[in-house]
Amino acid sequence: MNIQDCEAGSSYACKYRTITWLDAQGSAANAPRLEPGQTTDLQPGVYESIGVIQTRDLDRGLVRVLDTNSNCSHTVSINDIWDIDTIEWQT
Repeated sequence: MNIQDCEAGSSYACKYRTITWLDAQGSAANAPRLEPGQTTDLQPGVYESIGVIQTRDLDRGLVRVLDTNSNCSHTVSINDIWDIDTIEWQT
């Protein structure tokens, strides 16, 4: 499925990649708030995961996804998403 084929009012998920802060296990982490002289074990790196598409801006070529593992939102280029599919919500 292509991002342009997604219909308003329907739910979709996708695989995506972004550059973000990673912990030692390679999991996404919140950006650290450091004081001068402080260090962190977090490192920037490429993170790939699955996320729920929250919003899309086709004019700017951007998609906001909610990561299913970390529950963090990431804004990524439509060039960095793939395997788009519909979501069937279970209650």
